[in-house]
Amino acid sequence: MNVVIVGVGEVGSTIAELLSKSHDVTVIDVDPQRVDTLTYDLDVLAIRGDGTDVETLRDAKFLPCVRAQSICGVKSDCLHPS
Repeated sequence: MNVVIVGVGEVGSTIAELLSKSHDVTVIDVDPQRVDTLTYDLDVLAIRGDGTDVETLRDAKFLPCVRAQSICGVKSDCLHPS
């Protein structure tokens, strides 16, 4: 299965680590340090960019035709509202 994960903080990177063992995973994050870390630590395609930006999604091969069977958007402030 092809999976795109947008946002690779603590939760997103854990999901990427688990899924990359048996699936093709692409991760997207705006933080260049996170992208570099995942590029070297996991077997994933890591892209620096905004996951809501059409060009970033094209870079991830998500558009123009959706090749991912799953997309996961993970943002920490959604998990722990103030």
